[in-house]
Parts: sequence; structure tokens; C-alpha cells
Amino acid sequence: MKTIRTAKLGDMELRLVEKDNQFIGLVFAGGPAKLRVDGSSAEDVWRRLHDEAGKANPRYFGFDGARARFLQFFPNGFQSDGFTGEERDYKVAAKQKLDATVPLGQATTGEGFGEAVLAVSSAPPIYFLRSRKHASRMCSAGPRPTRSSRRPRASR
Repeated sequence: MKTIRTAKLGDMELRLVEKDNQFIGLVFAGGPAKLRVDGSSAEDVWRRLHDEAGKANPRYFGFDGARARFLQFFPNGFQSDGFTGEERDYKVAAKQKLDATVPLGQATTGEGFGEAVLAVSSAPPIYFLRSRKHASRMCSAGPRPTRSSRRPRASR
């Protein structure tokens, strides 16, 4: 077995190895491998490994949880007051950066763009609100987020 790449994801170590022209993705968290993903494409196995490792995190909440969270801040969805200035503008800027970094024509047929995509995705998600006043204003038509429901800032 030959290790192709490794990465840290929280307290987990992700490892991509090659064996007999096949690729194996492994997740370690302080002991033997907790998860295994197999395939014939290194990029596909690496992507699937990240997906599965993320789902294994106890903070994972899936699409329904993300939708409910979004609606806490923007009760009328994309038509909510403040959505354009508070949420959409940074997403448009991130898309422009992504288009410049990984052109769509290359992204649909190429491989090896994972790191470039991750670099673009550093835009802050909606739950990194700046202040309670801002949170109150954004949630005035819906439930207020509690301190425990806000995602902690990532340490650098």
C-alpha cells in the first residue's frame, strides 16, 4: 500500500492509499480505521471520503437541518429583508472567484480541483453572525438563535 495523500478533519485523519491500482480512503480517529471507501478514481474516493467523514461528525445536521437553520435567519427565504446584503453578496463574490480559479468547462471534466474549491469556500456561512444586535434584527420574524445554537468560530 502506498499513501497518496492525508488531511486532518477535526480530530480525524483522512488517508488515501493505493493498492493494486485501486484507491482506498480511510478515516482514523485515535485508533483503527473507523471508515473505509474504495474506488478506482483517486479524486472520487477522496471526495466520498470527505463526505462520509463529515457525516460521521456529531455536529452533522444534513440538508433538512441546514434549511431549518437558514429559515431561522431568513424566515421568508431568499425574499427576506437583508438576504441580498447579508448573505447573497458574498456568495456571488465567491462564485466569481471560483469561476476564475476553476473554469466550469474544466471543472466538469477535469480532476484535481478539490483544493482550489476548498480555498474559495472560505466565505463565512450565515451562522457566523457578528453580534447579538445583528442576530436579533435578522431573526425578528422568527425564533432567536441561542448561544448554544451558534456555531463556534474556527480556531486558526
